Amino acid sequence: MSSDRGRARLLLTRFGGDVEEAAQRLAAASEPVAAGRPTRLGGYEFVEEFELPTFKRGQRAAPRFDTFSVTVNSLDDPDGDGVEVIVSTERLGDGQYGFTNPGVFNGQDVAVKFIPFNPPEREDGKPVTPYTEEDFKREVKLATKAGDIGLGARIYASGIYTESAEKKFYILVQEKLNRIDEEDDEPKVLDLVKRLFFKANIYHRDTHSANVMQADDGGFRLIDFGKAVDLDDMSEDERPTFRSVIQDLIRIFVVDSFRWSVIRLNTEGLPLIEAQPGVDLDETDQAFVDRINEWVMENAFFIG
Repeated sequence: MSSDRGRARLLLTRFGGDVEEAAQRLAAASEPVAAGRPTRLGGYEFVEEFELPTFKRGQRAAPRFDTFSVTVNSLDDPDGDGVEVIVSTERLGDGQYGFTNPGVFNGQDVAVKFIPFNPPEREDGKPVTPYTEEDFKREVKLATKAGDIGLGARIYASGIYTESAEKKFYILVQEKLNRIDEEDDEPKVLDLVKRLFFKANIYHRDTHSANVMQADDGGFRLIDFGKAVDLDDMSEDERPTFRSVIQDLIRIFVVDSFRWSVIRLNTEGLPLIEAQPGVDLDETDQAFVDRINEWVMENAFFIG
């Protein structure tokens, strides 16, 4: 251990810390060994295998997340071999029905969405909206359709994962996208919703800032089709008009932008937005209004 302590002291003069602890880690890391330990993820416990890190002189140890392996079985063949996905314990996001973590599938980065069969109770005490197998099939169908035409994340695998008799998940393995890093992007989101509505016959119904992502090519994509509906499955009486879709979306933009106290939707004629009576907009709010209204005027034919 003396040599390990000596190496540890050299490292710690640069990075700080406890000599004895560092020496023990160096000794363990000299021959990487597999170990197992339980890890809790969103209230669910998994067991992962990992290797202890190897220290390199003059280099800080980068933060790392543990991983675990899941086998995704097809809904149509739940007892089959399935496909393996390596998932990180890092969390990408949480939604009404589940949560999403990064992972690796067939050698490429993916986002893995977990939807528990029995979702945990809400903290506010309100009843939990059930999510059924039919809901999952619809989400997979519409997400796949959108991904195939470049309006959503590409879907690589879907099915069920059984961690135990009490803990089962619907799993959706999809393309890992990027958070939007552009400003003044509302017209691009409106274009995305328009193409989804007319090209794919899909009404997303949950378009907000957390569900709009950007692909590596710069194009915008929608994720989370849990509330989406297939317009082809709806009767003429049930089917929303594109105008009603845009009106709802503009309200979301206004709320997301924290402008609900100064901006309202003008429902006469085209769904333009304007300042509340007696309110003077600052430059930022006025630019927002101008961007939205310019898009509405340019797309008046579709809005009707």
